[in-house]
Amino acid sequence: MRNDLILKGLIQLRRQVTMFLPSQPKPPDFKPVGIDKQVQDVKMLLDMEGIEPAVAVIVCGFGGVGKTTLASQIIYELNLPSTVFKYCKVIIDETQEKTSHIIKLQAQIINDLGDEKVKLRDQEEGKTKIKEILGKQCCFLFIDNVVEGDYIEQLLPKNMADEKEHSQKLRMVITSRAGNLRARLRIKKCKEYSLDRLSDEAAIEILQQLILEDGEEPSKDFDEEGLMNDVAVACKGTPLLLSVYENHIRVGREKQKYEDARDALMKGDLNSLVEQQLEQKLLFVYHKLKDFDEDAQEAFLDICSYFHDWAWQAVSDIVGKTKLETLSNRMLINRRESNTVIVHDILLLMGRKEAKNTRFLNSEDSFRALKDPSKVQSVKVISLFDNTPLIRLKSSELNAVHSSLRVLMVGNWVQFDGTPCDKEFENLRYLHVGDIDAFPFQDASNLKSLRFFSSQLKPGIYLSQLPRTLKCIAHDPRQLEGLDAVSRLPEGLKFPASLRFLRLSNIELEQETLSHLDALEYLVLDNCDLKKLPEGLNLPESLSRLTLNNCKQLPKTLGRLNRLQSLY
Repeated sequence: MRNDLILKGLIQLRRQVTMFLPSQPKPPDFKPVGIDKQVQDVKMLLDMEGIEPAVAVIVCGFGGVGKTTLASQIIYELNLPSTVFKYCKVIIDETQEKTSHIIKLQAQIINDLGDEKVKLRDQEEGKTKIKEILGKQCCFLFIDNVVEGDYIEQLLPKNMADEKEHSQKLRMVITSRAGNLRARLRIKKCKEYSLDRLSDEAAIEILQQLILEDGEEPSKDFDEEGLMNDVAVACKGTPLLLSVYENHIRVGREKQKYEDARDALMKGDLNSLVEQQLEQKLLFVYHKLKDFDEDAQEAFLDICSYFHDWAWQAVSDIVGKTKLETLSNRMLINRRESNTVIVHDILLLMGRKEAKNTRFLNSEDSFRALKDPSKVQSVKVISLFDNTPLIRLKSSELNAVHSSLRVLMVGNWVQFDGTPCDKEFENLRYLHVGDIDAFPFQDASNLKSLRFFSSQLKPGIYLSQLPRTLKCIAHDPRQLEGLDAVSRLPEGLKFPASLRFLRLSNIELEQETLSHLDALEYLVLDNCDLKKLPEGLNLPESLSRLTLNNCKQLPKTLGRLNRLQSLY
């Protein structure tokens, strides 16, 4: 497709569409309050146009103190798109397996800063390529949530800014709870900035701003202003506590809510607030979830156990839109810039502790739970997807958890005994399977989401048919080593009309593949072949979000998508 046709298609869009590029920083959702001085302090240290600036600034502090909020506001105010600096943000997830996670982050840095998609063999190759990129152009790197110092040593090359021309081309902001990170980073022009708690005055201002609408007065039925002040002061200037308790109090604004919150916050030694105490105080709000939605606690634990960093639309379809909105309002489950679900790391760890013995996140624990009659009735999540020796699973073992199982993940090295399950898995909402030859399910009538990594795209082997309840299908064969070939959809396969989220990878699409999906809102096409469509792909008019990765051309029908809100 010629450039002028692409331009005409975009011009025909009838509403404002947000265009997202991989390396484009996003504005914060709201203007932070009470941190103006800290923002200016760090901006002065970076001194973007100076001769002797700090190459790296490490924003350090305990969990929940607002490091990410501060860094995001700084980067937004620097207005990087107007400068020569290319931007990349990576988020370290301490719950991931470290080696593979670091290689994935390195590949993201190379892709965003160097515009090069790579498949790295190991961390050393990643470091070499990153250093090459840093020597060629001006780069701004934001590394969020460094928990352990050795993450930096494994992620970035040594002496990456020793040469003068390198130091002038590089800026970094790192948020960290780790000690002595400066020594591990090994950059001479590196500054640490310790982030303190907000003052009582700032905490009160934030709480009042969040609870009261513009110009709204406190309630006259009780001393709401006094109770707001009590809660804010009891939070000791910890933004995470302020945000979570504000969400709990805001709806209804009852005297009892304020008093409960104040009393819960006052327990323990708030003068020496640490993450363990944060978790204990946040549990108060978690237990109150039942007041709003009886199943919201279960949905929160499911998200913490597995759906953190998954597509927002997909999680909404799995746990329920109403529940996700409740959790967004109560427990700070929010959207990342990439439109994925994000849970604050303190809340994530708290949720996983609460989910213990009901949700098993690795094959060893999952397999042991299936063999234990005392645990099997409470099992809600089973993961048999990480790298372990061959596992042999009996259908009778799956039958035993048919009434409780909500999430099942099965990798390529699981073998079944060949006997189909004779139970109905009526509570199973999410099925995640690898490139296996047979699957024993006959009935999962309420399945909401199917994710599979089959090289042949053969969902018929997993279930007798695709359930009409399916709202999310994600196919990504690139997870299989060495698979780059583009395949076709099986003849006769028809996606359910109920689909709202669809991800297809390495697929040669045809004209009518998507045209009947009138409910589809989110479409991701990754390395799909659009060149053989003479009239363009018939995209559903219901689409609000469209992501095209490495598809080499835009569909000609893009201009008639009246509901499209974002194009990536």
